[in-house]
Amino acid sequence: MISVTRWFKLIKLKLLREKGSGYFVAMGAVVGLMVGMIIPMGGQTLIALFLAWILRVSKTAACTFTFISNPWSVIFIYPFQIWFGGLISGITISQATIDDFIEAGNKIKIMSLDFSAMGTFLADEGSGIMINFVIGGTILGTIISLLSYPTLIKFLNRHHIQRSKRIILRAEIRARKLKQMIETELAVKSKKSPEVSDDLDQS
Repeated sequence: MISVTRWFKLIKLKLLREKGSGYFVAMGAVVGLMVGMIIPMGGQTLIALFLAWILRVSKTAACTFTFISNPWSVIFIYPFQIWFGGLISGITISQATIDDFIEAGNKIKIMSLDFSAMGTFLADEGSGIMINFVIGGTILGTIISLLSYPTLIKFLNRHHIQRSKRIILRAEIRARKLKQMIETELAVKSKKSPEVSDDLDQS
């Protein structure tokens, strides 16, 4: 099992390796965060890819940040999210129903378009939990995105500036080395020229 620290390092590495402006990557992350909060697990990645393609933002960042909801985090996020949505909608959902909702979400098979488990769950429990889930996810996702975007932009722009400085520095070093090589070669040629002239005079 991957550790939380290593997981964050992998996310950082993916963001820094992604080509494009800070806006391009940060907006991709926002798309991923919103999808991760509004769409139950199982169908998030393809939806994030599609939205990132439509909005022309980073697909890598979008897919990466859907993992805000993962098998470990949803144990805490989903109950709070559904409870928070219930404050708005006035619909009360039991913890047992929330647990069944999480289990149904884990059984979604997006590649084969198999939503039977979620369909059966909603048919049995009604749409109340989904209403709370979407309302809570939309509000919380918006708050998290608004807080994350400025931080991501600042982080990415700083990285791009540092990378540009490193590129310029390497170019300057190469230019100095090339200049030294040329100067050395010219100096060697200038030393040889008088020797050739002396040989001609002696002959």
